[in-house]
Amino acid sequence: MSEAEVSLHHFFSLEDVELKGLDLAKFDASQAYRELEQAVKHKAGSVTWAAIHDGFGNEVSQMLKGISLVKILATAWSKSSEIQKYRDPVKYPPDKPVYVTLFNHDISSVQKPSLKVVLREAATGFERSFEIPLEIVLKLSMEGVVLELRGGKLASIQSATCKGKGEIKLQGVGIYKTETRSFKLPGNYRLRGE
Repeated sequence: MSEAEVSLHHFFSLEDVELKGLDLAKFDASQAYRELEQAVKHKAGSVTWAAIHDGFGNEVSQMLKGISLVKILATAWSKSSEIQKYRDPVKYPPDKPVYVTLFNHDISSVQKPSLKVVLREAATGFERSFEIPLEIVLKLSMEGVVLELRGGKLASIQSATCKGKGEIKLQGVGIYKTETRSFKLPGNYRLRGE
């Protein structure tokens, strides 16, 4: 499995492209719904949130495929105190790898992607677009992480077992939650630029 395949889609264990567990009813009953409905009306004229609603789960699912879990982990580890002492490229030159094992490590991450909605009028060819912001909150527990550092920088993730919780929010309202079982990140992930 490649880095691209270990995406947030994989983390949320989505087996269907429709994101059937999406709880838009909770969102539809909120004040945030009314605010989004007004924003859609302002930006898209006669189009309503209800017209976008039906394909929303599929679009969220596709968006999650483009967010790499490995990149989220690499960013968190690059900033972690456990590997800061290896930042000196003179002490730890690029031609000599250093392996750091993190037995237990917790990571919290918030991603803020947006879904781009494009509306086209077939008769006139007129096109309008706007974005719907989402928030993805992750709390991960990692075990047995082996990181390869070169020249003070994270070069690869050699092994890790992960479990965690995740939530997708629309306008601050939770619309999807998951809690994963423990799973092993498959393979060795060499990070770009190293």
